[in-house]
Amino acid sequence: MQESPKQEQEICVQCGFCCDGTLFSHATLQPGERVNLPPKLEQHYVQYDTGDYFKQPCAYFAGCCTIYDQPRLHICSSFRCQLLRNVEAQTMLPSQAVQTVRDMVQLRANIYQLYRQIFGQGAPADFISLRDTVAEVAQALPADDPARDDINRLALKCIMLNYWLTKTFKPSRPENQPEKVIC
Repeated sequence: MQESPKQEQEICVQCGFCCDGTLFSHATLQPGERVNLPPKLEQHYVQYDTGDYFKQPCAYFAGCCTIYDQPRLHICSSFRCQLLRNVEAQTMLPSQAVQTVRDMVQLRANIYQLYRQIFGQGAPADFISLRDTVAEVAQALPADDPARDDINRLALKCIMLNYWLTKTFKPSRPENQPEKVIC
């Protein structure tokens, strides 16, 4: 197993968006990986016409990867977000990348806090589910509902975070990777 450069690891361990359901709802398995899934991922396995996947958030992610030092699936060891690619291409300093991660983590935390304030309950575990739930609620609310302004404010924050996640973290082009990560 090839180890990522130390500077990349420092960025990744503060982030985890590719594993926790913030960027993607599924991760792609390579042909033949299905038979060797780690036990917790077996429970999250799904198959579609387009291939084999496991659902996000990853069952082995608890603030960081809990099996990082063990053999992992190809997608887990090969995926590199756009932020890492920018650092590697020297179009962004590592310190800027770390600050970007911190800013996005804070924005996501603010969204979760606002969700709990509005709905008075726990939020979905992953950002994609939260974003989709908020969008559905916002569309279904009557114009005269007193909660409409708060829900719309939350929906706009979700749209804003989704925009920045897509722009900053989702790869803009494949980097010799046959696999796809879908959302």
